[in-house]
Amino acid sequence: MKRLALCALLLGACEDEDSKTPTDAAVVTGGNADAGGNDVKAAIDAPADAAADVATADAANDAPSDTAPLLPGAVTPYNYLKAGDSPFGNVVFDWSYLEDFEDHVFDVPGVSTGGGRLSSTFGPTLIDSVDGDDGNVSDNRCIKSVGTCDAWWGAGSLRFTFNATVLGSLPTHVGLVWTDGGGKVSFEAFDAEGISLYKFGPFSEPGFPDDTVNSSTAEDRFFGAYAPGGIGSVLISNTAGGIEIDHLQYGKRR
Repeated sequence: MKRLALCALLLGACEDEDSKTPTDAAVVTGGNADAGGNDVKAAIDAPADAAADVATADAANDAPSDTAPLLPGAVTPYNYLKAGDSPFGNVVFDWSYLEDFEDHVFDVPGVSTGGGRLSSTFGPTLIDSVDGDDGNVSDNRCIKSVGTCDAWWGAGSLRFTFNATVLGSLPTHVGLVWTDGGGKVSFEAFDAEGISLYKFGPFSEPGFPDDTVNSSTAEDRFFGAYAPGGIGSVLISNTAGGIEIDHLQYGKRR
């Protein structure tokens, strides 16, 4: 398992415990906030080439601009096609992790979930992964020539809980990408005692959710939060049917 930490965004360098270079890492852009296959795991603030793989998109649906800092609170959901769309890119982290499930194992450190399963356990036709996990962000799907993409599925809600002992501290930034489901969606961040810090939702809009299970990625939305005092857990839930997420990402601001 690759674990990437201590990424120096401004220096354009990352170190991991295996001293290997990630092949699917991407620089991410900063953003505004609103209180309301065998791919490797990549630290969310890892360096990347110029945005050659960035899909052209409506500016209203792009990741927020880095002209404004990410403020404490819940991030307003927006379209997300690849790791480079994360709003955490202008943050310098002591450590950070991204779980993209592309090795078909949920094994990033210091986080647990009370339920859920790999989407691939339902078979290759019911996987709704982040578009860019196949190296192509312009085809509205994640399909690999060898192997399958993957994501994480839950029955109506998914909670991810962070272990400060394992990590050394709680993460200040946590995000994930909704890739499939129905109804209205809510995202909530809690402190170490389980007290709610920030909540966004219930939320829906035209085209989200899109009520399809055929790997469409136009509905994929980033949900997340920044809490300077640390985030003990996050919960994403919906009001109808199952729920599928990808690109769980978390880190502690330096």
